[in-house]
Amino acid sequence: MFSRLTRSHLSFLVAFSALAGYLFHPAQPDSLSGLLLCAGVWLLSAGASALNQAQEKEVDARMIRTRARPIVTGRLSVSAGVVIAVILIAVGLAALTATGSRLVMLLGLFALVWYNGVYTPLKKITPFAVLPGALCGALPPVMGWLLAGGTMSEYPIMMLSAVIVLWQVPHFWLLALA
Repeated sequence: MFSRLTRSHLSFLVAFSALAGYLFHPAQPDSLSGLLLCAGVWLLSAGASALNQAQEKEVDARMIRTRARPIVTGRLSVSAGVVIAVILIAVGLAALTATGSRLVMLLGLFALVWYNGVYTPLKKITPFAVLPGALCGALPPVMGWLLAGGTMSEYPIMMLSAVIVLWQVPHFWLLALA
């Protein structure tokens, strides 16, 4: 149930993309910082997924792909889902803070607010919500790159982020057709 609530497989991939951005930078990586980055991003992603399921209980109940989620089926109450989400988010932000990079933590917080506060409500209004929503997927590698000592204006991370954004849009639209 926890794995389904947090979409742990997807959260793992999001954390892996942050690690990829970290390792992609030519500086020598610090194992502890990389571990804190991965843990923090995984926890934030898992918390955002749990919060999203609480936000979209009614919509999820109508879709074949999402109607077996724990909150929809009643195996978990909305309030319990929100409590789990808040705990995951708080620990995730603490892990990102422990990396020593305030910017990385703030980008993680921004991604969370953007996903749950902008993208999730926008999905009900327009199929083009995936365009601003793709920003959430592009940020984790940037967070890793920044933690390793890079800047947002460097060509390699800009290209990696652009590829992720370009991949996400058709991917989400194909999921919507399923």
